[in-house]
Amino acid sequence: MRRLLYVSAARDGLRESDVKDIVATAQRFNASSSVTGLLAFNGVNFMQAIEGEEDAVLDLFAKIAADARHRSVVMLINERVSERGFPDWSMMYARAARASGDRRRLLDRNGLPAAALPPDLPDHLFQLFTSFNTLN
Repeated sequence: MRRLLYVSAARDGLRESDVKDIVATAQRFNASSSVTGLLAFNGVNFMQAIEGEEDAVLDLFAKIAADARHRSVVMLINERVSERGFPDWSMMYARAARASGDRRRLLDRNGLPAAALPPDLPDHLFQLFTSFNTLN
């Protein structure tokens, strides 16, 4: 099994409706391809982890990297894994939003605090996603 994690910059003019389309498409495709993961967006940058069978993940990443809705795609993690970090999420979406004190926190698509990260999530993924809210 393979896990990839990347960051990218949203293209200028990307709307929330575009992001919702990305998430809906990802959830449908991933469910049919046995791919799981998490997509976070802070209004400027994306961070996404995808995991599943190697060919499915590599093919999906090639499509993601070519998507015109973002640019400057940088892969941070490309690793073989024996277990999924996001076993129950075909594609969870978390939105970073301004919180009191001008800090950011991850919010889900309904503006509520994002679902707790999976309890068995490897430490390096936990650190990356919980620090993503500081990326601008």
